[in-house]
Amino acid sequence: LGYDPFTTTATMYADLAIGYSHRFNDKWTIGAKAKLLLGHGYIRSTFDNLDMQKHDQSIQFDFKGKAIMAGLVHSSILNGEVEKEQFISQMWKSLIPSGYGTAFDLGLTYKPIDQIQLSAAVVDLGFMRWKNAEHANIAMDTTISSATNSDQIITSIQDFTHGLHINNIEKKAYQYMMSPKLNIGFDVNLWKNRIGMGVYSQTRFYNSYISEELTIGAAFKPFNWFNIAASYSFINGNWSNMGAAISLAPYDGIMLTFAADYLPFQYKNV
Repeated sequence: LGYDPFTTTATMYADLAIGYSHRFNDKWTIGAKAKLLLGHGYIRSTFDNLDMQKHDQSIQFDFKGKAIMAGLVHSSILNGEVEKEQFISQMWKSLIPSGYGTAFDLGLTYKPIDQIQLSAAVVDLGFMRWKNAEHANIAMDTTISSATNSDQIITSIQDFTHGLHINNIEKKAYQYMMSPKLNIGFDVNLWKNRIGMGVYSQTRFYNSYISEELTIGAAFKPFNWFNIAASYSFINGNWSNMGAAISLAPYDGIMLTFAADYLPFQYKNV
């Protein structure tokens, strides 16, 4: 498969938030949230060319481009220079934030009747700044054996890091806008709120790229201490997935929830 150009971005961060909501009347409610973002890891890769060939027992990579790395993700780890013990130490150090930012969420709900609710929100309006990010050139031209078990997966990861070349590293601050999201929902509640159904849309904005996710969900609460829910999502018109959740309240004031947003339909060894 060939791509020209091709960009990937990944961010790992936590947020501390404070929110406020106000109910005007039985129909309208508004809310806002301010968040402090604590960055732990970041990488953005832009490839001038990217080629990946899948063979029976191996995968061939051939690419070159540029990368910006910060926090846990840095050149010594990606180059395979960090040993296992050092890697664990680096993981613990990543708990200390190396990037900071702020963001805001704004939303409102409208209930024309008791059984129907419309909602809309804009989230993640803000920015993130990394004080000491690495700006570098990256390249790879190597073949990696396919993995079918845990040992082979570890070996493949090591081969990948050893085959990755990172050079011309320059350390300087890097700041970017977060990717805001527009959420719109339509909910219907029946049987004294024991049955709920809804349709939800999430539009994500990243630079000039816009992606869309449409979700259909349903929830059933036969008892006050038990709740089960499921969802099905259509993502950007290309693929879909399921989600599920179950909640138990063994005591008044205590709720245990087990949930998964993205359940894959199939697995594939590479």
